[in-house]
Amino acid sequence: MRTILLTLALLTLPAAGIRANRQADGDALYERFVRWGLDNRADSVMNGKEKALATFADAGQWEHYYFVATLAIQMRMLDENNAGSTLRECQQLYKFATDHHHEYGRASVLAQMGWFYGYIGDHEEAVRQLAQSVDTFRQLGAENCDVLGVLYIYAYMLELTGRYDEQQRVIDYGKQLIDKLDVAGSSPEAGRLAADQLLNIEALMHVHQGRCHQARPLIERIERKLDDATELAPYEAWRAVAEYRLASGDHIAALEATNHMEQQLQQGPNAGLAWGLKLLRTEILRQLGRSDEAYDTLHAMMNRRNTASVSQMRRQLSEMDSQYQIDQMRIQEQKNHFWWAVAVALIIIAALAVFAYFRQRTARMLARKNDELAVALDHAKEADRIKNGLRAARHTRDTHATEHHHGLRTGDRQSRLRAESGRTQPDPDRNKPQHGRDNQPGQRAAGTV
Repeated sequence: MRTILLTLALLTLPAAGIRANRQADGDALYERFVRWGLDNRADSVMNGKEKALATFADAGQWEHYYFVATLAIQMRMLDENNAGSTLRECQQLYKFATDHHHEYGRASVLAQMGWFYGYIGDHEEAVRQLAQSVDTFRQLGAENCDVLGVLYIYAYMLELTGRYDEQQRVIDYGKQLIDKLDVAGSSPEAGRLAADQLLNIEALMHVHQGRCHQARPLIERIERKLDDATELAPYEAWRAVAEYRLASGDHIAALEATNHMEQQLQQGPNAGLAWGLKLLRTEILRQLGRSDEAYDTLHAMMNRRNTASVSQMRRQLSEMDSQYQIDQMRIQEQKNHFWWAVAVALIIIAALAVFAYFRQRTARMLARKNDELAVALDHAKEADRIKNGLRAARHTRDTHATEHHHGLRTGDRQSRLRAESGRTQPDPDRNKPQHGRDNQPGQRAAGTV
């Protein structure tokens, strides 16, 4: 019995060593695909996909298998922009996972389908697929960087649908998983990538809700990581910075951030990300008042070979065209209002000038009339004074004449009265002798007629 067990152990040791080597090779290959995904190297992913899938299947590393399979589907969608082909590949991979009872694979494919529906603009369906994926991962107790990547996409789609409370819960759940990455055995680079992505999406969540004061410390952390070249998701980081600067009103800084985003795309071209960049830059240009340049930028995207979904692009272009027309109408209305305001202002100024002229003229006429009236009043007063003087002199003269006449009449009356009384009464001294005269003959007595 001991000999049999020893023989079996010796036979299984090489097989275990081979499996261990295969797993080590599979882990290294997985890390390589993670790096290619970070660098948007679609050619490398597509060229190495078949060999990698065979390696992972032989090693039984189904988590790596579905990661590479879904990554290849995503890269092909971004490169070829063939929505029908992408959906068929997702359905085939989902059927494969279901037939082999790979629940982890089903969850991964559901996440990829959620990304696909979000990419073509059906955000509600994207949220539904991603919610099923996250629920499946939780049931499996999966805690690794792949799940964190799904949480990042899920949080982004929740933001697009305006479900900020649920988005905050997903971000908090992602932060809890980040703390467990080392325990779960996730690769350090993938863990840091997931942490950076969740940091970026959390900053964007606050920006899109108008809470720039809460986003500011997160943006400062992102900018420090960009300055130190330790940011593993630089495109998303610069996007968060650009949208924060745009929301803060610093349009020039936002435009500079989009230039950094474009530099990142030059390292790994991605039509979907390029389309998002153009939309962001178009909005910045529109808010800067450069609507013509923004409209031309968006129309130029229609002529590119590798662009985002045609239906999504046409809808967004139609919205942008409507917005452009509205902006032009607003500008024309502002011009019309300006010229109307100028015309009204000129009319008011002319009316005020005419009013001021006639008022001055009237004031001068009134002043002249007042002067003439003052002279006339002076003349009238002088005439009245002379008239009053003449009247007073005449009155005085008449008074004196009256008094003199009255006096004469009084004297005459008294004289007549005395004469009459002399005739009627005898003079007592009439028979008295006059001294010195009585003996003179021919003299009359005094008082006789």
